[in-house]
Amino acid sequence: MFFGAYAEFANHYLDLPQDMGTKKMSSDSKIGELPFAQGRRFASLEGYLAHLENRGAHDVPWYRRIGPDTYELVSGRGRGPAQRFTRAELAARFGFGESGAA
Repeated sequence: MFFGAYAEFANHYLDLPQDMGTKKMSSDSKIGELPFAQGRRFASLEGYLAHLENRGAHDVPWYRRIGPDTYELVSGRGRGPAQRFTRAELAARFGFGESGAA
């Protein structure tokens, strides 16, 4: 069981079904309702990942780029083995299309 800031992230995004669909899009084509977004909307996956990295100083999980197309979840809690994701996996997980780069 997760508590605090990790609860929202863990409960909604660590064990997602593969066919979860996409997040709500606004008329300006930015994605909203993302964990730890603080009401902000993002036009690209990279913008959202940069936001999470900045929030990492406040004990928010974020994704460190470890290769040209590979990211590692940084939780600050040191729980279990490293979790790695491709850019495509993160784009699908958070509702950005494959071409979600801006």
